[in-house]
Amino acid sequence: MKKSYFLLILFISLSGCGYSFLSEVNTSPVKTVWVKTFVNRTAEPDAGKIMTQLINNRLISNKKITLQNRNTAESILSGTIDAIRTTHIAFDKNGRTARDRILLTVSFKLISNGKVIRKGDNMIEFEDYDASGPPSEANNNKLKAIRKAADKMAGDIIRSEEHTSEL
Repeated sequence: MKKSYFLLILFISLSGCGYSFLSEVNTSPVKTVWVKTFVNRTAEPDAGKIMTQLINNRLISNKKITLQNRNTAESILSGTIDAIRTTHIAFDKNGRTARDRILLTVSFKLISNGKVIRKGDNMIEFEDYDASGPPSEANNNKLKAIRKAADKMAGDIIRSEEHTSEL
């Protein structure tokens, strides 16, 4: 009985170690990176450019990884905005949509010396927003939600890269 509790606690503690999108163990730390513009596979205009800009912004303030141009960077970060979906999550008393949720799906890979050292496939981030009110206001709220979800995703990707630089 005690052995099964020990194994359960051990399994739970090991399964919660770190938040990383590790595909392979990196044997050389990444110090410099160039971010290739993310490919936009959605109907939302400029989603790939927005994602790339948000990642670049986070890298500019990063102390472990330096953003560089394509010719001088030792690694390349590339990715795709695979999907941006909207789902209704709340309705008013008349059955009209009151709140919506943006689901952002992104894939990325980090390549160094021709080898993929980090990879994240079909990663999902979300953000809720007020969908009531005039259509122009609801659309502005939607765009802000997309940007917030993309910024959270950029943070997830950069944190995963910081783990690369620590190895």
